[in-house]
Amino acid sequence: MSAIQARVIGLIVSAVVIFGSGVWLTSAGRPYAVVLQTVHKLTALAAVIVSGVTVYQAMRIGALPTAESIVVWVAAVLVIASFASGGVVSASDAAPVWVLWLHRVAPWFAGVLTAVSVYFTAGRA
Repeated sequence: MSAIQARVIGLIVSAVVIFGSGVWLTSAGRPYAVVLQTVHKLTALAAVIVSGVTVYQAMRIGALPTAESIVVWVAAVLVIASFASGGVVSASDAAPVWVLWLHRVAPWFAGVLTAVSVYFTAGRA
């Protein structure tokens, strides 16, 4: 198995764990289980690091076409929005509705665009 295949499989497993634990956290309600919340956050962080390294290596080798660069940057902004809104949701007792909405929607778009970004750049790294 090549390094790219291992990264892709790791990202798929991470996505399942992130979204599964997120649904579980939402359905369990407050107070959030510490272990489950920690697994959710650390798995998301690991997936971002693996994705970022993959995209960075490809961008270091050569410039991406404009459309691919836009996808990468939009994915990065959505990941940042997901982390920020997740922090607000976990830290506050009554997060604003728009923050809850953002944290439920942004990760799905971020996941799809991150997958597309890794697909675009995987062959270049």
